[in-house]
Amino acid sequence: MKISVIGCGRWGSFQAWHAAKILNHEVVLYGRESSANMKRLEENGGNEYLKLPENVRLSKNLEETLNFAEVVIISVGAQNLRSLVREIKNFPGVSEKKFVLCMKGLESGTGKRLTTVFNEEMHNSEVDELQPIKRDDFVPSNLTSVFGNDLQNSNFANEKISLKDEVNSPVANLMTDLNIVKPAGNVAVWAGPGHVQDFVAGIPNCMVISSASENLTHELVEIFKSPLIRFYYGKDLIGTEIGAAAKNVMGLAAGMLDGLNRTSLKGALMARGTAELSRLVAALGGDKMTIYGLSHLGDYEATLFSKHSHNRQFGEDFVKGKKFDKLAEGVETAAALMKLSEMTGEELPISKTVYEILHKGRNPEEALMQLFLRSVKAE
Repeated sequence: MKISVIGCGRWGSFQAWHAAKILNHEVVLYGRESSANMKRLEENGGNEYLKLPENVRLSKNLEETLNFAEVVIISVGAQNLRSLVREIKNFPGVSEKKFVLCMKGLESGTGKRLTTVFNEEMHNSEVDELQPIKRDDFVPSNLTSVFGNDLQNSNFANEKISLKDEVNSPVANLMTDLNIVKPAGNVAVWAGPGHVQDFVAGIPNCMVISSASENLTHELVEIFKSPLIRFYYGKDLIGTEIGAAAKNVMGLAAGMLDGLNRTSLKGALMARGTAELSRLVAALGGDKMTIYGLSHLGDYEATLFSKHSHNRQFGEDFVKGKKFDKLAEGVETAAALMKLSEMTGEELPISKTVYEILHKGRNPEEALMQLFLRSVKAE
């Protein structure tokens, strides 16, 4: 199998290593001309995490990288995905390839999931709020349990829906869901626990692949399963993406608690964090139980406790007044979650507190103690 990996940082270089060394696929790893990560790989044949196998070919030519591949893994910062897809969408045959998104985040300015961003740019599939909508095209069957009979009885085929006029109707709420875009069958997400340092040391873990297409999910699991990674089939794309992104925000909070010598509050953080995010997933049309699976709760050890977690370390360094110079996706995800909170009306107290600390300048100790020691309520 010919695999191309776009993005040569910690996780992208691991994807190339895993596909070539463990699975014996043919692999091209792409990095931009200006990439410091690519420069290190060219000069040293590896980075601080791993040594690349000799059968991994490095490339700075994006079109060549895409032409080579049957499956394309994208591992770039979540906020760079839209511009990347705009750049590659017009290359010949690209829209027909299979893509796997191997980053965990939401678009900060819109709150959109990454598969939504990908589909909007690659397939021009953004919903026009004034166009007639066919229910079968856009409404997953499980949404009827969220919106009830009002959704089932809505005359989607014959009615034009204006968000400006119908802001409180179940149909309008569905349309304002920033994640409702007609899904394409060629993009999946890869999520779940695991650190590069552990995998390279031979320590296995369990992960999940999810997409809007059951066939694609099963095909990709067969391509990438290995003695190092036991995959599960993700059946709830909304929950998987929200959970994978939001666990980084919980990681920031965990790091802040570590930095304030309040590590014992991580138990409360985990219990209440999963509760608020399960409500959000349900409001967006996903299965609230997905939050308790591998993409979120299953990734807590790697994110809230591990010394390898960028988000946990960022949070700890932030409250200590230190600079952390590596990517912590949770910083922008916290802003995205505020978009989703506003849209759904769901309160996200932990996510909001992290957002206000990072983006509004609230005092970390005061904000976190107020959060965890606020007035008594039922669990």
